[in-house]
Amino acid sequence: LFIKGGTQHQLMHLALELRQKNIACDVITFAYNPDATYSNFRSMRVRAVFTLSSKHPVWRLLKFLKINPESTFLYLSLLFNKRFVQLLQRNNYTVLNPHDWFSVWIAAQMKKSILPEAKIVVMLNDMPNCYATQSTLKDKWILKRDRLFHSFIDRIMVLDYVMKKKAMSYYKNIPISVVRSGIDIEAFRHFSSSRTATRKQLDIQSGAFLLVCASVPTPHRRFEDAIEALAKLSDDKI
Repeated sequence: LFIKGGTQHQLMHLALELRQKNIACDVITFAYNPDATYSNFRSMRVRAVFTLSSKHPVWRLLKFLKINPESTFLYLSLLFNKRFVQLLQRNNYTVLNPHDWFSVWIAAQMKKSILPEAKIVVMLNDMPNCYATQSTLKDKWILKRDRLFHSFIDRIMVLDYVMKKKAMSYYKNIPISVVRSGIDIEAFRHFSSSRTATRKQLDIQSGAFLLVCASVPTPHRRFEDAIEALAKLSDDKI
């Protein structure tokens, strides 16, 4: 938890909804930087192997050397299984919900060693990068190791049917459900203005091209690329 991205956004809202329903929820991660991710996590029970601030020497060193903290911490987490066991031993969890494929390894090992009754429900945003290439020894090693833990997974959730098709070709005999990530239209029912009135309010001509994007505009999504591309188009209506 040290960026503002799609996985972190999903995790945050899931934890908030569970808390509203009085369901106990712990967020467990390897590295946590409360300065760099969503501020809502500050009000949650976040248990981390390492908690860093943006002023921490390790964090500053990684930034200075232009080393990606995400991939660095990802592989370092494999060396701290005992610490994850300590974090998970504090409660008798009924569901483990790893987000993305790498954290499944830890969840599976915890289920095998200390939480045999727990269900593992995976939220899979992306396939492992090495699944597409499988060209290096590292790719082949990761895939071989990853398949060792498939039998511990009870269910997988994906965001669309394209991702489900990919997942089905890799995760054999595991139930896969599509849970769409979208906009709750009911939340916008109180807006009574017509399209014409809205365009007038925003000073947009009635016949002008309008691109509406409903999303989480985090910096690494490169939304500015679309804005700059539209500005360079020759069509006067844009």
